[in-house]
Amino acid sequence: MRKNREELRKEWTEEEEIEKTLNIALEMAERGYKIGMIDINKSLASNFIIDKEHNMIIPPFDVLDNLGSAAADTVVEARDKMEFISIEDLQRRTKLSQTNIDSLKKLGALKDLPERNQLTLF
Repeated sequence: MRKNREELRKEWTEEEEIEKTLNIALEMAERGYKIGMIDINKSLASNFIIDKEHNMIIPPFDVLDNLGSAAADTVVEARDKMEFISIEDLQRRTKLSQTNIDSLKKLGALKDLPERNQLTLF
């Protein structure tokens, strides 16, 4: 199947953007910087954080697919009011969808949070 000019232009643009991103990542690595994971206790809504202590850049929440800036803002606002005590608490106090929660779990960003607010004794 032949591709038209617009399809080819889109592919080239995407490849150019990937190449730019990879060049930036390579430059960072050469300078000793690492890219960290999203951190439920540190990440901002839409700005990267420079962690000078660990030579690391911590990504914001809105880099996740399907997590918009409005939902990301609610995470930071809720966290600033009170620390999250569980994943249930996080979801209740923010506009995160179950898909967003699942993405954060896959990344390990929620590994320190229990699922529920209540403890099980047995």
